[in-house]
Amino acid sequence: TIPARIRSQMKFIVVLREPVSRDLSWFKQHRWIAGQLKSADAKVAGTGFRKRDFDDYDTFVSARITKMKKTPEKSLMRGMYHRQLRRRVRNYFPRRNTIVFSMDTLIANFTDSLDRLGSFLELDTQPWRGRDLPHENDHPGAHKIRLSDLRPKTCSTLRKFFGQQVDLLYKLLASEGSPPQQPPFPRFTDPCGGAAQVEGGEVEEVET
Repeated sequence: TIPARIRSQMKFIVVLREPVSRDLSWFKQHRWIAGQLKSADAKVAGTGFRKRDFDDYDTFVSARITKMKKTPEKSLMRGMYHRQLRRRVRNYFPRRNTIVFSMDTLIANFTDSLDRLGSFLELDTQPWRGRDLPHENDHPGAHKIRLSDLRPKTCSTLRKFFGQQVDLLYKLLASEGSPPQQPPFPRFTDPCGGAAQVEGGEVEEVET
């Protein structure tokens, strides 16, 4: 247990990625790990799934959504940002001690983000001036899966699943008590490629 006097001084930097994109990235990472295993029934470390479960993302999503109706599914809950942040600021650390960035904003506006970080941490950021954060994971490949490759039903199902948590996240980040360096948090870009942005959907709450 961390003493209250220390908790009040600790500071945290949180970078959030659009949750559907994050989930697909998680799947691709673990599918590569699964590819190193010989047996289709071999368990993929740290996931609770077997190698054969990573054959198809659309099927994988459907199975996890169904499972989530009965019991918490950790890989999906990692994208439920509001739940995680709410618990942190409600039970453990003051909201003013956590600054939250959108990953896209951090990359696109690195200079402004650096200024905010320097002020938040009370650090000299001069050594990092003139640098940027390029997206170095966008390489072509025969097995590369992109959001545009997903079946429309799969993408819309995930968007709806995360929707309520996303709306609650926006409200939490706009609430009083945020650090003065907190940047305006933009709405996530629609992962399904539509004109609308990620918005709320009805999702059954699963308490953990």
